[in-house]
Amino acid sequence: MLDELEIVYQGLKKLIGNPIELKCDLDEELPKELPEENKETVIVPLKYLKPSLSDWTVRVRLTNKGQVKLFKRPQSKSNDRLLSLEFIDREGTKITGILFRDGITTYERFLQIGNCYQISKGQIKVANKKYTSVEHEYCITLDESSLIERIPDDPLIKQVTHNFAKLLEIQELPIEKLVDIIGIVDRVGEVTSAYKSDEGFVDRRSVHLYDEDKQLIELTLWRSLAKESLARGQIIGVRNVRIGEFNGRRMLNTLHETQIIPNPADPRLAALEILARDVMSQTTSPVKPLERFREKAVLIAELESFKKEATERQGYYVINAMVIGEKHEGSIVYRGCKNCKRKVQDVCKSCGANAGTKFYFSFGLEVTDGTGKMQIRLLGNSAEKLLGVAANSVTDESAQRQLLSSIRGKVLFSNFLDVLVRNSS
Repeated sequence: MLDELEIVYQGLKKLIGNPIELKCDLDEELPKELPEENKETVIVPLKYLKPSLSDWTVRVRLTNKGQVKLFKRPQSKSNDRLLSLEFIDREGTKITGILFRDGITTYERFLQIGNCYQISKGQIKVANKKYTSVEHEYCITLDESSLIERIPDDPLIKQVTHNFAKLLEIQELPIEKLVDIIGIVDRVGEVTSAYKSDEGFVDRRSVHLYDEDKQLIELTLWRSLAKESLARGQIIGVRNVRIGEFNGRRMLNTLHETQIIPNPADPRLAALEILARDVMSQTTSPVKPLERFREKAVLIAELESFKKEATERQGYYVINAMVIGEKHEGSIVYRGCKNCKRKVQDVCKSCGANAGTKFYFSFGLEVTDGTGKMQIRLLGNSAEKLLGVAANSVTDESAQRQLLSSIRGKVLFSNFLDVLVRNSS
């Protein structure tokens, strides 16, 4: 240190040896703390990560890796890429990671589920709960400038743990929520294709699952997951699936972030294995479709106020009404896709040529319950059940005129009907 030097003589006229000139800018502020050599890296627990923390390092295990997703940033014409990840640390805290752009090229193959990593030089941002079921408030965003290092397996970092919901619980959860489920495969459909505006044609397949309550729920597998090898009686865990609803029944859809886990480690696995063997041994399946969710019957006069008060889970309600008139223009039958039922000429742009086509009813009726009137549209199987004929038997105009004539005597002013109405507000 400079303050330890002592001047012993100032009159020396000749240099002795080869001294090195010492230059020191006394006006330059010295650092308050010099870095220590071999200083050990401070590991931050995931639960303490937040946006205000700029310099951090974490040691984690990778528990989930999604599929690369293309998306468009606001005010950008070109597509960008992201890859969703999930991590867990020694304390069992989970967090979502998002790898962007060239970071995917650098690290996608390097990152393998089950391996342990030391990660730094990323950013902490608020997590978008629309795309993850992980409870952490924040997520880690990473790119090509981030540092991800493989480390030896750390036995103190927990293996992945699951929190699978029961299928009946999905009835009580809001639409669009992400959940993790476990179930037994009952039926596996064929792989078809559907058109998405931001991706073009993508593969999809319908799978039906059940659990201890013996009620089926439909799970639609999208993209590469549609080609997963699945068989009746197989038990699978499915992470990060989104709740949807169709005709009053809850259904599930996979995302880029979804992970399918065969025979996952879970306390319910043994009981599900016994149930699967029992169901497979029976000639008549004891499992039934998940029941429709219905609210109590309401009056047409109460409709508007009821819709305003309805919660997310109250998407359907029943009106007991009488048919008093027809409301339609042109044909009451149309050719539609067998898969999505959209109106088509030959090939459905959404589902592709493999889906095929068939005829469907579509016509309007006016109904009343004595407190008011409303118009409804009768579609597909509901129309065939009410009229007692199949749509493909009345495709020409003369047959439709005869059918409409019979409607007036058969349906108009007849018995009251239960009308299932969807809240689209």
